[in-house]
Amino acid sequence: MGKRDSSYLPPDAKVCNTAINVKAGAAPAETAKEHKQVLVNKFLKRLAEDPSLDGNGSRPSETFTMAELLHVTQYPLKREFVYSYDQREYTPAPEKPVIDMAVLLDLLFKEQGLSCTFEDLMEHVLDGGKLDDFLKDQQRHCS
Repeated sequence: MGKRDSSYLPPDAKVCNTAINVKAGAAPAETAKEHKQVLVNKFLKRLAEDPSLDGNGSRPSETFTMAELLHVTQYPLKREFVYSYDQREYTPAPEKPVIDMAVLLDLLFKEQGLSCTFEDLMEHVLDGGKLDDFLKDQQRHCS
């Protein structure tokens, strides 16, 4: 795998020390957030193009529901409560809990006995690697 090129950066972005300046006058938190969004979008696009995920490959066709993945990883779902003035008590919020897919993937890797993280996978894919190659490399390192 070669060194990552700068093609994953926005065209007008440049890295200065620890801050990423994309727009003049933008707050550092905004530019860092925008940069992360660009990286995530590029990562997801490359994953979508990965031939090992197209369903026609040699990969088993077994799939899991989100509920099964949450159960297997023991994902820490946080249930929010709000105060109901009518009932004068705390009740569960009507919104569904947010699931952080990066955390879920980290937990799945850990469940499989792998010491890698979502960030490792993202870096591998952004460098042009494939999901199957990443998983094989990680299994080799853990054996």
